[in-house]
Amino acid sequence: MLDPASPRFEGVVSGGAKLVKIDLKTNSVVRDILFPDSVAPKKSYLNDVRIDSQNGFAFITDSGIGGLVVVDLNSGKARRVLQNHPSTKAEPGVTLVIDGIKLIDPMTHEPAQFHSDGIAYDQTGGFLYYQALTGRTLYRVPVPDLENINLSDADLAKRIERVATVPAADGLAFRNGSIYSTALEQGAIVRIDLASKQQQVVTKDTRLKWPDTLSIGPDGNLYVTTSQIHLTPSFNHGLGKVTQPFGVFRIPLQ
Repeated sequence: MLDPASPRFEGVVSGGAKLVKIDLKTNSVVRDILFPDSVAPKKSYLNDVRIDSQNGFAFITDSGIGGLVVVDLNSGKARRVLQNHPSTKAEPGVTLVIDGIKLIDPMTHEPAQFHSDGIAYDQTGGFLYYQALTGRTLYRVPVPDLENINLSDADLAKRIERVATVPAADGLAFRNGSIYSTALEQGAIVRIDLASKQQQVVTKDTRLKWPDTLSIGPDGNLYVTTSQIHLTPSFNHGLGKVTQPFGVFRIPLQ
């Protein structure tokens, strides 16, 4: 479980950001990996996480200022990579419109910018996929290169590949040669075949209000949360339009 330690998105509480290991059999926390300010700076927002359980690493996106965090689960040490690379930054000229609501930053009065967010891990192929939320480009980078502490950021950047033009997404998941993506502006889940680059709408539903995190369960079903961020006061002139309870939905996959 990832704790960005940024209440109300107002800035990271120093020493609060952490990765938490929970034993589901005992329902108890068995380990905290705390991130120093150098890994989780004040304006960061550590967002999504994927685990390489075979080699003992975790990969985290930072949607606040952009970049990836690589965590050695054995030592607990973490480092930031690709913080200044365009692939982890919001794309210029992209304005998100969700349920007819144009996402405008209330502080700058400019289109809201969310950086690297959705992330997916292909263990067999050895790639980590990611994209900026305010963006429509899917990227990937070889996992062995991410885990190589001796590889400089400049050399790591040379390993990045542009995969496809895709819908704006908050959550990604990998399964059987495809990336499943939360298509925010369409209120849908989309499957991207990585071999053909063909895209297919898996499901579209009015209940998918800002579909967020994706997970594929041991039952083979796809699970998605809905965060309704576009309905918060920040994007509605101070008026909250969020309806509770929030939803977690199960989507059977073929």
